[in-house]
Amino acid sequence: MRKIVVLGIAKNIECCIGVLSDCLQTILELGESSKNRAYLYENDSTDSTPEKLRALAAKDSRIHVRTEKGIVIDSKVRAFDNKPCRMECIATARNVCMETWESSDSEDSIVIWMDLDRVVKLDPVPIEFFVKQLSEAPPKTITAVFPYSINHKGDMYDTYAYRDETFLLGPEFLGYAWWEPAHQTAIQNHIRSTQGNHRPVFSACNGFGMYRSEAIRGLRFTAYPTAEMEKILRLAWRTESHPAYEALRDSQTNIQTHSNGASMGLYPFGKEGLWYRNNSGYNYPVVCEWVPFHFALRERGYTGLFLITGWRDVSGH
Repeated sequence: MRKIVVLGIAKNIECCIGVLSDCLQTILELGESSKNRAYLYENDSTDSTPEKLRALAAKDSRIHVRTEKGIVIDSKVRAFDNKPCRMECIATARNVCMETWESSDSEDSIVIWMDLDRVVKLDPVPIEFFVKQLSEAPPKTITAVFPYSINHKGDMYDTYAYRDETFLLGPEFLGYAWWEPAHQTAIQNHIRSTQGNHRPVFSACNGFGMYRSEAIRGLRFTAYPTAEMEKILRLAWRTESHPAYEALRDSQTNIQTHSNGASMGLYPFGKEGLWYRNNSGYNYPVVCEWVPFHFALRERGYTGLFLITGWRDVSGH
């Protein structure tokens, strides 16, 4: 079984440190525990998070913590209240964490990206089962796995990061219609109705994801549409039999831009690219940072991303 590396970013999570410490210890004790590592990045907390994270690292040499004040963001986006874009801040922090891991550790591993502010409670399959499965699977057959996290209503926790062949488009194409209750219900019903434990996806997160290190090493996060996304989406646009074809076609029909009086911002990807919409309270077509990250994996040939429907996060967040 490969060594395990945990990556995570934090801000103002002092109330979660106790649970996080227990979770980290459980993960780091798996397999050949002395080789396992955690790389945590904290930025701009206004509570005791930096001190408490450093205390964790002081007790366990396998835990590496980097804390900073201020983060430099090459921003394209502002919120309607002129505040920075949350997705840009998160993507930048994740990139710092990636760089810290890559500069410190070159050994093949199973990388666990986890949210540090909502520690998962996975049931009934232990984490080590999937560490072993990812370690032993032939290259590119299983690249990443994600639990089926359930919120207090029994719905999947994170539809914003979720994409599959049918629901390939997010608010960067559908605008505010993507957030409508009817569309969210359609996504949830679609996921519930799918048979099979390993559900192929283009992207997912749910606060916890496990990856083969060679697949993600060198990748970076962004909050904007990318060339890898454009390539996959244009293929769906040209294929009428593709499950996402109708929604994509509709998103590109009757395009009204600022130049002819429309108030909705629309942005082409390049001179002849698809049109993307500003969304989510921002003045630019932002996207969940996990989506371009996972589309870049596919461009590398790593298409084995799976939502494990029988592997439940029952923490109720």
